[in-house]
Amino acid sequence: MSLVTNNQALNFSPETEEEEILQNVRMIISTVQGTVMLHRAFGIDSAAVDQPLPAARERMTADIIAAVARYEPRAQVTAVHWDGVAAEGALEPRVEVTIL
Repeated sequence: MSLVTNNQALNFSPETEEEEILQNVRMIISTVQGTVMLHRAFGIDSAAVDQPLPAARERMTADIIAAVARYEPRAQVTAVHWDGVAAEGALEPRVEVTIL
């Protein structure tokens, strides 16, 4: 099981397949749908941004699981944990994945 967060730098030449898969998952969870030209469905739906935090966490968790399953089939999400300051409305996912 591996942990994926958004705070890691992009590596243009990953040394292992695991590093490549984890980087792909990071790219998926850090991309807002509609921002990739010619691939507008890629990424996570931003509609949850204005929802109350519990609802936003649930919706974004479901979006993360679905997006990873769709765009990186070599990884399976096993858990999504949320970091951030709730009073400030800041959420950052920590995604646990299993490499298939």
